[in-house]
Amino acid sequence: MAGLLTGIVLFFLVLNLVTKNWSGSSFNFVGDWRGFRDIKALPGEDPTILRQLSKLDLTVRPNGTFELVESGMPYEGKSRESGGTLYLRIETVMGKPVESEPAYKKVGEIELELKPLENGRLQFTDPAGFEKKPVVMERTKFGG
Repeated sequence: MAGLLTGIVLFFLVLNLVTKNWSGSSFNFVGDWRGFRDIKALPGEDPTILRQLSKLDLTVRPNGTFELVESGMPYEGKSRESGGTLYLRIETVMGKPVESEPAYKKVGEIELELKPLENGRLQFTDPAGFEKKPVVMERTKFGG
């Protein structure tokens, strides 16, 4: 009986390793991340306020959900990984479903992208965002 149990456990361990290798990613996206958009202050503007407005805080949870706070605006939704990239689909803005607010409906139709970089950083891209340039994000906490 113990041999059968050991065989089953080994089978699932090997299956897990093979599946990860075929998916093309072993990067651990789960945790807290922070990045800043490259926005320059104009003469007379307060750079401290601009820094807060350019900040992105992201929490990727192990259950396939995420929370993103961009310029103080909270978003939540679901994530999926494909080909080494993590895709985020926003489902709520300020706690309200995107379908319930016409102004937010388009936000729910677009997927944000997170791609691993060297040194454990991420490249965050929002194809529909006001700033098209990718943002480099640093991990601030492991786990979720």
